[in-house]
Amino acid sequence: MVIRPSEPSPEDVLAKCPSGDVVFDEVRGEWICADTGEVIAEHVIDRGPEWRAFTAEEKERRSRAGAPLTATLHDSGLSTVIDWYDRDATGKKLDLKKRLELIR
Repeated sequence: MVIRPSEPSPEDVLAKCPSGDVVFDEVRGEWICADTGEVIAEHVIDRGPEWRAFTAEEKERRSRAGAPLTATLHDSGLSTVIDWYDRDATGKKLDLKKRLELIR
């Protein structure tokens, strides 16, 4: 089963694409009329699961694969957030040089 981002309403589709033949561009996050090329909906957020499963065992475990990509953010949702404590993964305080490098 393929889970797609939320589809545009039938009214939007028929108003912009009389044939109703729309395709989803996963790279750009857009629903596009296959006949005319007109964009029906843009900046669509993928509401699929944040886990991936290829076997029954993996489906049962539902190990996380990270947040879904989204075309509504400048970095597609792949940014790293450093908390205000300014500490590394081991808990050591970051020196000034490293902090300045991270905020650029």
